[in-house]
Amino acid sequence: MMSPRLSTLAKLKAAIETAGVRIADDYPPGGYTLTVSEQGISEAAGSSGRNLVGTNDSGTSSES
Repeated sequence: MMSPRLSTLAKLKAAIETAGVRIADDYPPGGYTLTVSEQGISEAAGSSGRNLVGTNDSGTSSES
């Protein structure tokens, strides 16, 4: 198996963080945690052609 260069990994991590995903290395110990911002979720939902749960086509809450 080939290992990517460290510079490539740094670029991938930067792109992921720019997309609204924060990576916490070694949390929990020996692992990692991904946290997605609200903006990141909104952009992902828009680019996938799906609506967020609980919103209508205009992006506002569907609850009355």
